[in-house]
Amino acid sequence: MIGMAIFDMILGVIILGLGILMIVKPTLGWYQQQWRFKEDISEPSDTYISSRKLLGIIILLVGLIFIAGGIMNCF
Repeated sequence: MIGMAIFDMILGVIILGLGILMIVKPTLGWYQQQWRFKEDISEPSDTYISSRKLLGIIILLVGLIFIAGGIMNCF
């Protein structure tokens, strides 16, 4: 049972890091997907940035839930 708790905590830290990355650098994914657009758009829209930050907050909360679940499985 301890092994699963440690796995949950490690996975939670990874998910937490991805959530923080999405909040701090929301345009990172946009530059990788820019080839799909027919127009030459140099910057992402404000809506895209806001939605990525919101998704980052949601992912951050999921990471915290995994970490809390791992801690609760230790006891």
